[in-house]
Amino acid sequence: MEKNKLEFITEIASTHGGNINTVKTIFNNHLKSNSNYIKFQLLNTSELYANNSKKYKQFKKLEIEKSLIENLILKYQNKTNIILEIFDEKSFQFAKKFSKKVCLKISCSEADNTNLILNACKKFQKVFINFSGYEFSEIKKILKKIDKYKKKIILLYGFQSFPSSFEDLRYELFDYFKKNNFLFGYSDHTYFKNYNELILSTSIAIAKGAKIIEKHVCINQKSKPPDYVSALEFKKFKKYMNDINQIYFNISKNSFKLSAKELKYKNTMRKFLIYNKQNKKYKYLRTSQSKITRLM
Repeated sequence: MEKNKLEFITEIASTHGGNINTVKTIFNNHLKSNSNYIKFQLLNTSELYANNSKKYKQFKKLEIEKSLIENLILKYQNKTNIILEIFDEKSFQFAKKFSKKVCLKISCSEADNTNLILNACKKFQKVFINFSGYEFSEIKKILKKIDKYKKKIILLYGFQSFPSSFEDLRYELFDYFKKNNFLFGYSDHTYFKNYNELILSTSIAIAKGAKIIEKHVCINQKSKPPDYVSALEFKKFKKYMNDINQIYFNISKNSFKLSAKELKYKNTMRKFLIYNKQNKKYKYLRTSQSKITRLM
């Protein structure tokens, strides 16, 4: 990625509801946006939940046939950057078939599987790792074991509590990632109606040094698809990216030059040396007629 530029991930998550046509619609909308990556989750429900559990029934409906996913990857691989998110060893084996075509994201359910992470770094050019729900002591141990691949690794933090509040986030983790020279990003799960909080939480993250921003999207908020509470429709998603890019530019431009508006403020509010011809005396007054200040 470019040194002084943010990158965005379009997070599909479960918002497709198990419908491949919805996935394609999201991909096509993504292509029209300025987002850099699109992320698709590889679900193998039987590897995550017991067959008689409510979660199994819920997530089984969201599974999409692997042959359809393969066709999707082949169709869009040259049009955008694709990230496949894995939750188990079985999905990792499937993702490996496309290691030259896509990036990999390791979910928090496998983020402590260091052998899998090391194998992934050998196969994929970029490996994203989600550390949501991990104790700080656990994160330090994992990073120590995978340190040699840090040039390939992007660390992500931010958790889904349907929705999440910025008050519950551990922004200090970003300080640790930065100190240890890892590229890292923020995964936002703010309630979709709280746009100001969304901007605030993301601004804190980029001020801490986050260079990747991941955000859930959906096609229609009113239909309430899975994960809709923290998702943005694409029109709002584009606005979000523009607003955050502007904030990032303001934070990182490293310029001490006054803007046109601040220059106007200066000439209105500062005192400058003025010569009074009647009493032949100099005096500092608020005026833009002179450029001589007390610092000269």
